[in-house]
Amino acid sequence: MASVNLDQVLTEFDGTTPLVDETQKGEGPVPVVLNKVCFRALVSTYADERNVTGEDKYKRGKLAERVYNGGVVDLEAKEIELIKELVGKAYSPIIVGQAWDMLEGRISPPEEPKDPKPEEEPVLI
Repeated sequence: MASVNLDQVLTEFDGTTPLVDETQKGEGPVPVVLNKVCFRALVSTYADERNVTGEDKYKRGKLAERVYNGGVVDLEAKEIELIKELVGKAYSPIIVGQAWDMLEGRISPPEEPKDPKPEEEPVLI
C-alpha cells in the first residue's frame, strides 16, 4: 500500500508554472490537480471498453469517491495500476507523465530558488 498526495499540482514542462484546467470557468485560472485527473479518468467511459462489467464500473466508482476530495490517500498497487491505465487513455503526455510519476512517488517537490551570492564589497586598505 502506498500513501499518495492527491493535492499535487501538475505543471508545464518548466516544472514551476501550473497547468491550467481549461474546462473550469471561474474568477481565475484553476490549476490541474492530481485528484481531479484521477477522478475524471476513473469516471470516464472509453470506446475500447464496451464490455466493462457492472462490477468493474462499481469498483471504479468507489475508487473515484476516495480520490475526489484529494489529500493523502492510501492506495493498493492494483488501484494505482488501474488509475495509471485510465489516465493513460484519458489524457495527453504532459499530464500522463506527471500523474504517473506522482502516483509512483517519483516526482520531487520543486526546489526553492537559490539566492545568488551577494557580491562582496572590496576591502579598502
